Amino acid sequence: MKPSRRVKPVGSIGIFILALLILIFLGGCQSPVDKSKEDKTAQPSKAVQRVSVENGQTILTLGAQDQVLLGIQVAPLQEISDREQVAATAVVLPIQDLAALRENYAADQTKLDKARVDLSVASREQERLRTLYQDNQNISEKALQAQEGIVQSAQAEAHADQQQLELEGAMAKQQWGPVVAQWLVENSANFQRLVNQQDLLLQVTPPQGLLQQPPETASVPIQDGRFIQARLLSAFPRLDPRIQNMSFLYWVPSAPGLVPGLNLSISLAAGSLRQGLLIPESSVLWFQGKAWIYQQTAPDRFTRREISTSSVVKNGYFVTSGFTPGDKVVIGAAQLLLSEESRPPVQPGAEKD
Repeated sequence: MKPSRRVKPVGSIGIFILALLILIFLGGCQSPVDKSKEDKTAQPSKAVQRVSVENGQTILTLGAQDQVLLGIQVAPLQEISDREQVAATAVVLPIQDLAALRENYAADQTKLDKARVDLSVASREQERLRTLYQDNQNISEKALQAQEGIVQSAQAEAHADQQQLELEGAMAKQQWGPVVAQWLVENSANFQRLVNQQDLLLQVTPPQGLLQQPPETASVPIQDGRFIQARLLSAFPRLDPRIQNMSFLYWVPSAPGLVPGLNLSISLAAGSLRQGLLIPESSVLWFQGKAWIYQQTAPDRFTRREISTSSVVKNGYFVTSGFTPGDKVVIGAAQLLLSEESRPPVQPGAEKD
């Protein structure tokens, strides 16, 4: 008997081949739109560039939501009037002599206080003895007269000490002017700031015949190209031997680079009146030794611009070029914008997280 042949599963193979052909057909019929979506999905997304440079100026692009989060505040520039700056020579004054005057004044004050106490005690004793003498002469006239002599001596001592104290005050006024002399006499907080070198004194000498009345403030250069404001105290009783012209005493906060004995050139607002703009102090930031502000040039664009700080005015700086009234500048969180410049580009969707 012959062995039976195994029947091949022809039907199953046919079904498999038919399904394969259908899949190939469907793949070929995929729409261009779908392929485009797949291609976009497959390509890596480009990071959003916040920082750009146009015409040599750095521009930071920042959306409204980020501006709120950073606390960005802007305000329009206001037009103001100021006088042209005039150069004047100045020297930072050492105050060893002033401190010595204060020490002598304090010693004389202590001596006077003691003399007044001695006089008070002697006067009360004189009154007691006079009462006893008048009461049936319970003490001798000689004892009363001796006490009167003690009182007169105490009065003379107190008077001499008072004169010496006034002389010390007059010397301070002759050497340092009335304002600083008053600080010395009162040993005020302002005087203590001078002694502790928290504040400094400047002898300022304007050009010959230029100033009849010195301005209330002066612009003083310090390190990194910065300027700080000094304030007028009084005329200065001493002459600058280099110039032989009247000097004025100004008061300035201590700052890097300002040391006693330093000679420098400062600026006085003493020329003709001119128009310009006020750059608020809160707008100015310092970077790489220069002063900058951020100007809002579009709702989402902030341009970092360099400014001059040579003309210091109340609450900021005075500029005459580069800006127009109404230009919007950042007045709050300017330093945070500078920090944003150094951040890496933002990946798409990162701001939403």
